Amino acid sequence: MIDERLLVTSPDGNQIMGRLYGDENSSGILFMVHGFGVKSDSRGMYNKLAEIFGDRFLTVRFHLGSIDSLKNSIVVPSYSKQVETFESVIDAVLEKYPGKKFSIVAHSQGCYIASLLLTAKNYNVDKVFLISPSIRNDISEKLKSRYKDKDGSLIDETKTSKLVRSDGSVTLVPSDFWKEADSIDTYELFSKVETNFDATFIWPKGDINVKPDEYRRLISLKPKKFVELEGNHELREDNWEGLINLLNNSL
Repeated sequence: MIDERLLVTSPDGNQIMGRLYGDENSSGILFMVHGFGVKSDSRGMYNKLAEIFGDRFLTVRFHLGSIDSLKNSIVVPSYSKQVETFESVIDAVLEKYPGKKFSIVAHSQGCYIASLLLTAKNYNVDKVFLISPSIRNDISEKLKSRYKDKDGSLIDETKTSKLVRSDGSVTLVPSDFWKEADSIDTYELFSKVETNFDATFIWPKGDINVKPDEYRRLISLKPKKFVELEGNHELREDNWEGLINLLNNSL
């Protein structure tokens, strides 16, 4: 078993921080891709998955954005930069552990990042699990409507926006994020993932962030693997059991 810091330098010189945990002699790697404005632990969910599956896999958690712990803030880069970050992490880990098969668990916005990378690059991924994926082509409007009335939030697409979260943390969003967000055809993106990969789409039935009409659009893709679980968008501690059982039976 290993539990060590992951430090990767992307092609543009960005320092990517993360964690390798588990059995480095196992045959498989499990990459975990977090959502919008959270850290690599995905509010604790990925720490739990690493703990549970570390005896069967080498698990990989990493930050898609820049963390400032003193200011309790996270910078969310553009989608293309997040995709580059994920690509750098995959390439670095596979270079260190060649020949291992790998699977991906992604949550919320992380579903876009994982899907964008997989549909652009020729990775031989084993299985993909997309938790709370949202099919809509007005991503920026959805985010702006969620945060615009929060005290302290300031949204301006021409410069860095400040979004105040419910836990008091701050998410900083540069202008290029907004420009890219609505350029993604999410229906086509997830259609490609469904067609070309062994993908499981997961709907927490208490999800209030991804609305039922968005899941109906997802269902219209007729995915071969569509699973409903108890829990809300974040799949907090009392709702992890269903996800853990699903992964145990699928991996």
